[in-house]
Amino acid sequence: MVKFYDLNIVYQNNGVEYLNSILQHCFKLGYTGLALSSKVNLPDLNFQRNKIIPRINIVANTVGEVKRALKPLRDKRVLISVYTQNNSVANWCADSGVIKILCLNLENIKKLQRSTMKLACENNCFFEIQLLELIYNRDYPFVKKISILSEKLNEILNYGAGLIVSSGANNIFQLRAPRDVIALLQVFDIEESDAKKTVSDFPRIIFEEYSSIYKGGG
Repeated sequence: MVKFYDLNIVYQNNGVEYLNSILQHCFKLGYTGLALSSKVNLPDLNFQRNKIIPRINIVANTVGEVKRALKPLRDKRVLISVYTQNNSVANWCADSGVIKILCLNLENIKKLQRSTMKLACENNCFFEIQLLELIYNRDYPFVKKISILSEKLNEILNYGAGLIVSSGANNIFQLRAPRDVIALLQVFDIEESDAKKTVSDFPRIIFEEYSSIYKGGG
């Protein structure tokens, strides 16, 4: 049985009750595991801890900024992602062995280089695009999104790099069922089998690596 994962639920509010409802909705949509980008403590949630892993999102355009953000996380085992517009920073992150996800959007994906893909493949680092970018980015007409993303997303997959699609959702209305994500990706000329991997096989590798830390939690 195929299992599906959403590795970026971004919840900015401190209301645990509403966050619990978002997570419950994710499981109803068919997701097995989630990554939560929030300051809420996992023990405060109404779910087994091995179904949810913590995530930290870093935005940086210099290696120094990345290193400063990583310093307080030195003794923590947490999923770390970085968004950057700078190719040299992206290469450093892909080569670091610490950064697990490089976040893409319609701006930095145009600059994505083969050297970054190569380093990501060698160091078990994954690329991520979010549904917020695919659906809700109003700066680009949908036809333009198809033009940009069809080429680059397929280039990542054809190169053999791992690509995941996460929601980036901060409310229930921004969530989509796995089957809807797979259907959306096919609009970008991604084969159905590859589209399915972006919400199953690839995120599962990440989730299982980090969820093993929390097994046995209540």
